[in-house]
Amino acid sequence: MPPSSTSDASNVQEARSALGKRLRELRAAAALSGRQLAESLSWPPSKVSKLENGRQTPTDDDIRGWTEATGSQAEAQALLATLHTLEVQHAEWQRILRAGLKPRQQELIVARLLDLRHRAGPHRNLQRGA
Repeated sequence: MPPSSTSDASNVQEARSALGKRLRELRAAAALSGRQLAESLSWPPSKVSKLENGRQTPTDDDIRGWTEATGSQAEAQALLATLHTLEVQHAEWQRILRAGLKPRQQELIVARLLDLRHRAGPHRNLQRGA
């Protein structure tokens, strides 16, 4: 059974947070404050904060700029791969939301009915009073 849209959403958020954490580690290893990094990239300081805290998804150019500014260009390819995986997860989550929850709800109802039938065992066909 496919995961629920809630778990899909949390997976996307977890992936975004993990990417942000890695970006923060690279900034810290470069001994840059968030404000210094933002200034070097001509970004508002809030953008660095949003990226590091997983509240905003970086672009490919953001990743490239970040790795150049922190002297961690060797990390760029791995970070870009992580970003692209995140984008795929997000697109799948949006597809599920667009399709609506009715198909998922119907799957859950069928699964519950089958479970109840299985639990009832051989007694399910007995009629009362017979």
